[in-house]
Amino acid sequence: MFTKKISLYNRINGKKDNSSKVFLFVILFVVLVIVFVQSLSISQFNNEMSQTTSITIETKENSNNNNNNNNNNNNNNNNNNNNNNNNNNNNDEDEDEKELLKKQHQEFKEAEENANKGRSLPYSTRAYATRKPKPKSEAQIENERLTLLEKENLRSQVLKEFRDEVEILKNLDFDPGYASILNLPDYIPPTGDELEEKIKDTTWKLTKEGNPFYLPKPHIFIHVPKAAGSSLGGIFKRNEKRDKFAHHWKHPTYQELDFTMAKDSIFGHIRYGLHFYFQKNDPTRVPENPYGLNKYSYMTMLREPVDRVISNYYYHRQNRKDPFHDLAMNHNLTEWIKVAAAGNNEQARMICGMGWEDFGNQTIYDMALHHLKYTFKFVGITEHFTESLVLLSHYSGFQNIRYTKINTGRQRVSVDKIPDDLRKEIEDRNWIDVALYKMALDIYNKQIDQIGRDFFEKEVAAYKDRYLSGKYKVPNILQTTKP
Repeated sequence: MFTKKISLYNRINGKKDNSSKVFLFVILFVVLVIVFVQSLSISQFNNEMSQTTSITIETKENSNNNNNNNNNNNNNNNNNNNNNNNNNNNNDEDEDEKELLKKQHQEFKEAEENANKGRSLPYSTRAYATRKPKPKSEAQIENERLTLLEKENLRSQVLKEFRDEVEILKNLDFDPGYASILNLPDYIPPTGDELEEKIKDTTWKLTKEGNPFYLPKPHIFIHVPKAAGSSLGGIFKRNEKRDKFAHHWKHPTYQELDFTMAKDSIFGHIRYGLHFYFQKNDPTRVPENPYGLNKYSYMTMLREPVDRVISNYYYHRQNRKDPFHDLAMNHNLTEWIKVAAAGNNEQARMICGMGWEDFGNQTIYDMALHHLKYTFKFVGITEHFTESLVLLSHYSGFQNIRYTKINTGRQRVSVDKIPDDLRKEIEDRNWIDVALYKMALDIYNKQIDQIGRDFFEKEVAAYKDRYLSGKYKVPNILQTTKP
């Protein structure tokens, strides 16, 4: 690079030569500047590369995010489409259901018009077709006043008894269970030859010694309207002595109480509470309950609530002498259940003895279920009427339980013509009766189990073979001569 050796001194003059030193520093400075510039360029290049990489990554991320967003949007669109399809399907189902209900209501209306043709007032008539009431005598007015007072007194006694029994049950270490399931540890259902003999000759049911299920009298049977009670009333009448049997179409008035208390069997549209009068007349007539609960022999038969309400409505319409005929004539079924107490928990109100005009409340619910469980000694089911008759014969000792259907509704619409929403409304309004009927079914089956299901089923089969097969010949009373 240099042609001569660099020296710090000027050999010619013998002095220091500063030009070489300056030149060296200049060279060094230039090198440093070059290095600095290069390092700066490299740094700037790295920054640019970093920014480029960052931009590239961000671009990729943004691209991915955009792709994800697009996918999400597509998914959302698919979900929306699915939801729209589901909504469309639901709407289609709702429309189909509405059309079905509309069709059901139209068929129901036509069926009602056909059933009521020539017999009823048109539904457009809203004025009650009332009859002119007969004038009442002073004695009748006084009897009505005393009956109302007695009704309030009975209501108070029933409520007090219920509260007392609730306290008794709280103090017991166990639940006594259904009153109709008797404590019979030594009872064994008959089998073999004994079973066949008991089916052929049922006179063993007439006494407590031969029949452990026989209930002490008085027998108090609460007949719920439209629960096959009219047919059953005829059976009671045939099996009881005429002077010891009372049949009431409504709860006894004040004047009828003394007459009723002289009977061994009371049957009819009565309400819970008549035992108070028997207790007052003769407190030792019926053995005491071991737990201190109601000791009297209450009986009843319950029916599926929705079908019973429908049947009851059309019964009121077809009977001009019925006290509720006018109300049913001026309302269709949909309207009637909203204004008639008979269309709302009537079974429960009769069983509990309270809320005679109330449509239903928690007190009626509690008392009705309490009475059915802890007081009623026999519970039958209308839908199993023949079986319930055979079952009743064990508790009552009845020998003649042949029956014919009477008081059956003729002016009514078939149950399958009732729209689904109307049936649901009737069921919701009769929520207490629904719970009561469920318990009744359980009691009914447990009664059969205690008697012995095999024994019971063979009894029922023998009954049907004798009375329902056409083999039985009803005696001609016109040809019967008195001795």
